[in-house]
Amino acid sequence: MKLKFIFTAILIMTASLVSAETVILCIDDNNPAIEREDWPVTVARCFEDGIMDVFFEQGHIITNVLLNQLDESKTADFAKECGAGLVLHVRVIYPDVIGDNLPVPERAEYSLSDDKGKNIIQTEELRLDELNSDIAQDILDVFTLAGKIIGEHAVSGI
Repeated sequence: MKLKFIFTAILIMTASLVSAETVILCIDDNNPAIEREDWPVTVARCFEDGIMDVFFEQGHIITNVLLNQLDESKTADFAKECGAGLVLHVRVIYPDVIGDNLPVPERAEYSLSDDKGKNIIQTEELRLDELNSDIAQDILDVFTLAGKIIGEHAVSGI
């Protein structure tokens, strides 16, 4: 009986690994002037946390590239080198005019494509002002929530 249980457990674990996708997450923004500052990195990390939580919970393997560190044209080659079958590219869009306050992104555009970068599986946009602020404790929670929403949409496209 014990042997049957162990065999069943191994079979279930193997089946779950077979269905797992490996994904590269690339996050960048539209404002290279602020990319070296701490704030955009903090914002990107919040998006990243939300997205990665969803992928991990669904049993997928996901790894990330640092903010603005990988040119979009080289993403497919990088994905192949890492053994990833999918690329999730997220672009955080800040307003054109940034005042003295910390810039708050307006929206995030994202696309899920294969490792060749030619077959786009899904592309969408999420407006941050449409998120329910009652759920979020502070602005960083809004970015993490946005990441979770992006992650859920992307996972549904796999």
